Amino acid sequence: MKNTALFFVLLYASVYVFGQINITLTVPNNTPEGASVYLAANINSWNAAGTPLINNANGTYSISLNPPIGLMEFKFTRGTWASVEGDAAGGEMANRTYNYTGQATALTVC
Repeated sequence: MKNTALFFVLLYASVYVFGQINITLTVPNNTPEGASVYLAANINSWNAAGTPLINNANGTYSISLNPPIGLMEFKFTRGTWASVEGDAAGGEMANRTYNYTGQATALTVC
């Protein structure tokens, strides 16, 4: 019985550690230097300042997530919905989507 419980604990831990999405975002040149960037998504109740990305100081930001399996919809903000990402013409951009299967994934977005 103890071995079975240990097996499931290790199985859960391996999915948690290795089944991640690693997102790298390249920001536009007009993004203020040192700006904070956040992920707003269906996995964090669309909180505009809920999940911060790491500033890599080279024009990219990154984050590692362990979302539930299924469709992930998301946008990037600078902490408020007033600073949500837009399209090249300055208009509203549709939600980004990714169908997470539980496999480790590196996702690069611009």
